[in-house]
Amino acid sequence: VTFDEAKAAWDAREAANKDAAAIALRAAVEKRNEALAAAQKALAVTVARNSAVGDPDDEATSMVRAAEDAVARALAARELISTTGPAGVIVHEVGEAYVAATYEAVAAVEAARLAVFNRDVASRQKWAAQTLPLLSAARKQLDDLIALNHEAGDPKDKPTELLHAAEAEVAFAETARDAMFADPTDMKKAMAFVDSVSTATTGVATAAKAIKRRGDKERGRLLRCKAALAAARHTLESLRAQNRRAGNPVDEASDAIDN
Repeated sequence: VTFDEAKAAWDAREAANKDAAAIALRAAVEKRNEALAAAQKALAVTVARNSAVGDPDDEATSMVRAAEDAVARALAARELISTTGPAGVIVHEVGEAYVAATYEAVAAVEAARLAVFNRDVASRQKWAAQTLPLLSAARKQLDDLIALNHEAGDPKDKPTELLHAAEAEVAFAETARDAMFADPTDMKKAMAFVDSVSTATTGVATAAKAIKRRGDKERGRLLRCKAALAAARHTLESLRAQNRRAGNPVDEASDAIDN
């Protein structure tokens, strides 16, 4: 492999990485659009439930108001995506800011739901409520893994299979969570939610380990490629120096070194 060929391969890889990052960001934005829409619906239900008991002057009501503000900020951040940068192109910083804002909004809505939930069924549902942060953490970790796997080209391998399985398990747990919120006095639904979160967190952890192992192998190959490129560059410079000391003769060797 010549220096130019190695450099061309390296440049192509860098360009592909940038394209993959742009594609991954767009995919993340689209996915967070869905999460924000779900948060808006959940917030509407929570606001209605809080209003039904007279919007009491307590911590739960304050958290509902904070959730409304967080959702409004996320919507404003989404609006910036369409008004910043060229048409059809998501400016990286703007897209990342929106993704971060949606996570904050979803977290605020979940906190408000939990506050109202705890106020309504405080002691009876306490043990189930303590499981909610585990599901939120599992969802965040899962979304990060999905983005990471997408940047890697969504390879058809065991880590991707485990990731898809974890995605289904987290979705099932979120459905169980919503069923529990819809009927907080149903202990069977609360138990089903807790069990589903246990399964989901285990699935996400398993997928994370598999993807990390695959990433470690990829990084090892990349480091070896960099080392080979550096060695080739060093060899080429040594040959050029030797050729200069020989007076740069016009022959096949000089042509090979220069080209």
